[in-house]
Amino acid sequence: MLDLTQLQQYCLQQMGITIWYNRENNINEAHQYDKSWEIFKQSLKQCTHCNLENTIAGEGNIEADIVLVGTELLHEKSKALLGNILSVLGLNVDDVFISHIFHRQNTMQPLDITHNLSHFNAQLDRVNPKAILSFNMEIYEHIKTGNIPCYYSGSIESLLQKPLEKRKTYQQLLQLMSVLNIV
Repeated sequence: MLDLTQLQQYCLQQMGITIWYNRENNINEAHQYDKSWEIFKQSLKQCTHCNLENTIAGEGNIEADIVLVGTELLHEKSKALLGNILSVLGLNVDDVFISHIFHRQNTMQPLDITHNLSHFNAQLDRVNPKAILSFNMEIYEHIKTGNIPCYYSGSIESLLQKPLEKRKTYQQLLQLMSVLNIV
């Protein structure tokens, strides 16, 4: 039997080619899913389709019902605030998937946005959430037309500067969770 590398398996999968294995070589489905996610993350690190550097995959629960999406990696204070907001709802950061579309906003070109959105959509295909909460209006405008319900809230970073906006974000999260029948 021909042994394929992880990258070859990923490329064939992306082209829609089904890989068949002999029954004795059958791979545990959960292990294969984790392996597929690792291959995907590795392919992002090696991506050269646009001028952006350090493209990264999202983080968190890849089986989450909710995907939170922002512009860049959250700083420690922002992560702590997000953790507090989620804990009020009975969730923690491990219950959601956090993705970042734009990694260097000041240098984004239309082609860069297109490539990053394709990476984001590939992550959505793997996570398969019930809803998306965007912390950036520009991102929201790009992703709201998809099949997954999408909500907008102000950025977590801005909540650190404008604490009175926390209530609005909290109410939007409550609305999102009630739609998902989580609360």
